[in-house]
Amino acid sequence: MLVNAQLLAEGWNSPRATVCMHLAPTASKRIYQQRVGRVTRRHPGKEAGIVVDFVHPATTHDDPVVTLHSLLDRDVYRGGAIVVGPVRRGRGRRLRVERRVLPVSADPERRAEVFERELWRIAVENLSWSEQHVWAALAGARVASSNWRRAKAMLHFDQTGELRRRFLLTCLQRNRNSQLRQRALGEIAAARDAEAFDDAVDMVGGWSRDERREAVKILLQALAERSIGRRDQATAWLWRLAEYTQDVHEEYAVQRWPETKRLLGLLVNSSGAAHGRNARRLVHSTRKHDRRLAAAVLAAARAHTPEAEEVLRGARTRMARKPSALARELLRNFPKGRRRRSSSGGRKRRGRGGDGQAAKAAGAAAANGGSNGASAPGEHEDFDEVKREGEEPAAA
Repeated sequence: MLVNAQLLAEGWNSPRATVCMHLAPTASKRIYQQRVGRVTRRHPGKEAGIVVDFVHPATTHDDPVVTLHSLLDRDVYRGGAIVVGPVRRGRGRRLRVERRVLPVSADPERRAEVFERELWRIAVENLSWSEQHVWAALAGARVASSNWRRAKAMLHFDQTGELRRRFLLTCLQRNRNSQLRQRALGEIAAARDAEAFDDAVDMVGGWSRDERREAVKILLQALAERSIGRRDQATAWLWRLAEYTQDVHEEYAVQRWPETKRLLGLLVNSSGAAHGRNARRLVHSTRKHDRRLAAAVLAAARAHTPEAEEVLRGARTRMARKPSALARELLRNFPKGRRRRSSSGGRKRRGRGGDGQAAKAAGAAAANGGSNGASAPGEHEDFDEVKREGEEPAAA
């Protein structure tokens, strides 16, 4: 190893020199070329010249310090990687390349190309604050199930939570995978971030009917389990979510109390002073019923005048004094998933036991003539069951 300070930068030649440890950063392109030129001479057995620049990865692209990447006009920095020339891999040799990269070009278009090309390999922590937000938004729009955990791990340095919020909200808004949108919604709800939660409630309103229903269930479950934001915020979120799923609550209310349909019809088809009176009549009638039914009726009601809106708002505010309790009541109105039953699996299993023996006995009776007109026990019940299944009984 030969160490020098401003002595061998130019006019000195040693072709066998291979590595240049550049410890004196300079803004002069000419001086840098001279220093690097010490290891660019050809020599027998010499495979390449290696230049090590001691520059922090977070150095901005507009920094005047010249590096090998800026000298060769490269758009991306790969720590420890070959900058130019073929990658030669001999037998039994492996070239270890650092996967984390950084854009180093000053051209905005070229930097955007690096983001597009190297999205999941960029060292996000070494980007500027504005570009970190750009990366979080782009990652949220393009993340897939296979690299979801990787995307979150790349934001581990974010102490403020703003980048993570940007990532999740962009996933809700622009990602095409419905399952990932639901996953991002669950993480937003678990974070108890009132601002992000409010944005999520707004975005859910534009989803399709089925996705919106599942999203409302996730958000209601979060409000039922934990305190998010102020009480007035939680109240507003609850009734907005109820509005998104109005058909669910109306169906339950009509099923429980058929009079609901008539009262809602009067409210919808009236106007002016009559509309306000019908709103007060509806609110007064809900006081006679339990909390779950009253919440369902108020969730299904829609006002068209300021007077009726004020009446419904007052009733809903009184109903939501405990937001978590109201969220649980609204969640109960959603139909539970039905289990799919096999059309033949159950009867096949029963056929191994007593039912199978009864079938054999019935077959034996039919073979013996069976002309007395008497039916075997349970014969009519089996026939009715087959008819309910939509099948035709087998002919004897």
